[in-house]
Amino acid sequence: MTHLTDFGDFPLIGRDLQVGNVAWGYGPRRRQSDQVLVQAAIEAGAEFRPNFLVESCLWDNDEVVGIRGSDRRQGTACQETARITGYVVIFVVGFLS
Repeated sequence: MTHLTDFGDFPLIGRDLQVGNVAWGYGPRRRQSDQVLVQAAIEAGAEFRPNFLVESCLWDNDEVVGIRGSDRRQGTACQETARITGYVVIFVVGFLS
């Protein structure tokens, strides 16, 4: 099986894109995959702050103990500290990512 994608700059040709009935790879749209990841994090207990810009980390010796940032839409700044007892994941999406 051959698949051709052409957005104008150059054609992209893929051959043998599946093994049996299983596709070799999947490329979900970022908007949908981001929503799935955010929702799963919220359901697991994470706090989600859309439009929040982390400007710096707060340090105590060699440990991060919080963040300093601001809400980009409201223009309000804040500082948050917390005792981190497990893994921390910061999901960052840049403008062009």
